Formats: sequence, structure tokens, C-alpha cells
Amino acid sequence: MAILSFDIIPDTDSIELLHHYDQFYDLKGRVELSLARPIDLRQITVTFQGKIKSILSKDFTDKVAGHAASTEIVIRKSLSLLENENRRPWSGVSCWSFEINLDNENLCRLPPSLCTPDHQIEYQLSARLTLGSIAERVKLSYYLVQEAKGVKWIIRELQQRQLRLLHANRTIKMDKCIDHDRFGWVHYRGSRMNHISYEISLTGCVPKDQTQFEFFCSFYSHRSEAYVKRIEIILNQLERYPIQPGEVYSDRPLESSLMRTRIRKISQAEHAIDRTADSLDHLRFAVAMNNMAPDIQTTSLQITHILRLTVHFPDARKAKPMSLSFPFEVGTVPFSSVSAHAQADLSEHLPTYDQIAADQPPVVF
Repeated sequence: MAILSFDIIPDTDSIELLHHYDQFYDLKGRVELSLARPIDLRQITVTFQGKIKSILSKDFTDKVAGHAASTEIVIRKSLSLLENENRRPWSGVSCWSFEINLDNENLCRLPPSLCTPDHQIEYQLSARLTLGSIAERVKLSYYLVQEAKGVKWIIRELQQRQLRLLHANRTIKMDKCIDHDRFGWVHYRGSRMNHISYEISLTGCVPKDQTQFEFFCSFYSHRSEAYVKRIEIILNQLERYPIQPGEVYSDRPLESSLMRTRIRKISQAEHAIDRTADSLDHLRFAVAMNNMAPDIQTTSLQITHILRLTVHFPDARKAKPMSLSFPFEVGTVPFSSVSAHAQADLSEHLPTYDQIAADQPPVVF
């Protein structure tokens, strides 16, 4: 066998980017090829590709027909490594370095990596080897056939073996980190006229790896029948994706009629108010967060999150239940203030010490 090994080795297997900042990233690495004998190479192509896939049907017939999923290519950048080199036989162990430049236009619209039963966002760094002549391809097939153990093996495995010898892939994890100042507390105030007023305090953004979602409530009754009896708490994840299978293009927004919305109930809890133990002007709640996906905004997939509260009163005939909804964002906490891989001028955007010190849990009024 002429080709002993063919591999692509990036300098890093993860990219950490920051939201809302102009930045660029150089994806670097090398391609290694080990040969047992000299062969003629025409080209080595390195490609970085990001793909969104939403499962629309799990029916076997739909899968076979290719009608089970919608896909969107969010980025695809390629470069050729042997373009400026003279054609010659290559032998032994060879190594080529590469660098793919990702500018702000590419990075600002890239969603983070995602893997759920219904949606996947995956980034692949791949290298493809193109042989220099038909003779080299015939030789490759010949050596593969010599290794065959039977006709069934040839039919089933020949193309897969060729693919593995001429292609190399690595998965790159993409993280879109949320700005530090977006993790501060957000206060919502409102009222039902002549009945009750409220203040709800929650963080504007929640780390996706956090196990509990914490928030504070304050209620002020204006009449006796508006006393809070119990509170229902629901964390909802809203997913919007196409209703039809096929390829979606990033520069062609889909009409609302071509999208469906699925509300996934992440967590649910209920708290009964004890008038002797609970203080309505200072209620603290913590509900479980079970595998919440990060917020995503692309043409074919949008994921958002909402906290829903239903406030019940002692007599529903005198005071109907009050429904409240509050949006919040789920994201990744930056590993550092400035990513080690992303290059950006963030000095004028970072919060000061006084701003951080003032970011305390909500004060109950």
C-alpha cells in the first residue's frame, strides 16, 4: 500500500469567540502524509465547514429518501496546499502547514456547537488528497482489492477504505461566549391595576452548564383577595426550525409559514405560599436546569428561553391567575476576559471594578 497514513492536525480543537465584538481568527495546523513508495499528487485541499442539521422525521422511509432533515451550511472556506508547487513524485513522510483566515463577517454569524436529539451544529476541519493521475487511482484500488477477503468485502468496503485513505477529518468545537456585563441582574416591575404589583429579578444571561436557575420575586397586594396563594414556575425552551426537509441557504430568510415552533418544557416547579413563614416581599426560587441549549439565531434554527410564572390567588372568581413571562439568555461563560484565540480590541468595552462591585443580587423595595 502506497499511502500509510494521512491526517490533519489543527493547533487547537476548540474556538472561543465573544459576542458583539469585531474580531478575527486564524485557524492553523498541519497536514501529514506518510508514503511507502513515491506517488504523484495533484492537490491537497483543506476545508473548514460548519453545518446545521435539524431532524424533522425519524421514520425509516423518510431517512432512506433523504426527507428526514433540513440542513444549512453556515460557513465553508477552503484552500489548496500544492497550488504553487511543481508537480513531482512525493515519498516518505511529508508535512504541510495551513492557515485559514476567518474574518469578522464570518465569525459574527456563526452559532455555537450543539448536539441534541433533534438539532446538531457541527464544525469539521477536513483534508482531501487528490492523486495526480488515473494510474495512481488504479494502483490504489488494486492494492485495496489485494487485501480483500471476498467479493462481499470488496463491494461493501472498497469505497470506504478509499475514502479513509484520501480524506482526514477533525471536529472543531465552537463556543460563542457572552459578554461579562450581560450576566448582571435584570429587574422587571409591573402591576395588575388595583390588585397587586410585583418585581421580578433574574440574571440576563445564564451559563449553559449551570445546574439551577435562580431568581427573586416581590409581591405587594393592594387588596386582601389579591394575596398570593401559590406560584407555578416553568422554564421553556423555544425552538424554531423548518417544516420541510432540504437545504436552507443562510442568505435567504424563510417565511414564518415555513417554520414551526416547538416549546420544550425544561423544568417545572410549584411553590405554595405559607403566610406564616414566607415573606411576599422577598421570595427566592431556584429551579433545575436540565440540558438547556445555548441561544441560537440562524436562518434555519432559532433557540430562545423564557421564564413563565403563573400567580394564583385564593379565590379565582375574585382574582384570576396572573401569567408573567420573562426572557433570558443561555450562553457560555468566557474562559478569560479576552479569548486566547480571538484577537480583538476589547479594552474600552470591559466593565470597571466599580461596575462589577455594584452588580449585587436585587434589592427588595
